[in-house]
Amino acid sequence: MNGESGAPAHQSHTKILHDERSHRVNPPADVRMQPKIFARSLPWFTTALLICLTAPLEANWRGGVEGGTEIRKSGAATRLTLTLSNDSRPLSQYINADWIRDASGGNGYRLGYVPRYWFNDTLYGFAEGRFRVDEPIGVESEARVLTGAGLLWTPAENAYVSAEAGVGGRRLELNNLFTDTEITTEALGVLRASTAIQFLGAFKADASADIAGSSEGVDGITEAGISVLIPGGSLRYALQTRWLNLDSGDTARISETFISYGYRF
Repeated sequence: MNGESGAPAHQSHTKILHDERSHRVNPPADVRMQPKIFARSLPWFTTALLICLTAPLEANWRGGVEGGTEIRKSGAATRLTLTLSNDSRPLSQYINADWIRDASGGNGYRLGYVPRYWFNDTLYGFAEGRFRVDEPIGVESEARVLTGAGLLWTPAENAYVSAEAGVGGRRLELNNLFTDTEITTEALGVLRASTAIQFLGAFKADASADIAGSSEGVDGITEAGISVLIPGGSLRYALQTRWLNLDSGDTARISETFISYGYRF
């Protein structure tokens, strides 16, 4: 995420990735998409696509649609990213949807909705609803609901720093990447931070972290990137890491470096 709960942490159109994966699990990680995951996720993703294509008809909404092919050492992967935001005050709203199918057959889906209520220019409260599938790190499905508070600091017109803390609950199902695939319903705590700065008129640097903890373990995503701003969008180079560490000792981790093209309307 780029400083917004539920807002996309990265923008991608065409990516070139270097995939670094390390799994300490039993059995070995060779995850394939199951038909029930596709059937369960497709209606959510189709709904997000329709919202992202029609909501910008209202003047306060802005959106982005990005798609492309990722090239890894093991082969090609496909990605589609949809974003939508309404940054009005006191109530702002953010919708994002993301789909990726990697070369090994693992799939990832994410659909999130985040409203924020601003008490002033710095302090806000937020809620979040999100559905996620992330087969490469062992998440068969996750549905979660959160509420919390955040701070936004803008030391200059071209820079910001944000931090959020939230609590809630989730329903989590792991795939056969892990020894324990039992469905769990649990309480959840989340910490997020992000920062970005634009410099020399045409460049932007950014970094973000999103970490969730529960009685089962810790999972998260971190990302850092640098962008070149061009008319209508940007070219961006970034490093992203996703991981899931269970208290049982099982872990899954994937790190990717990529170059992307992002377009907003």
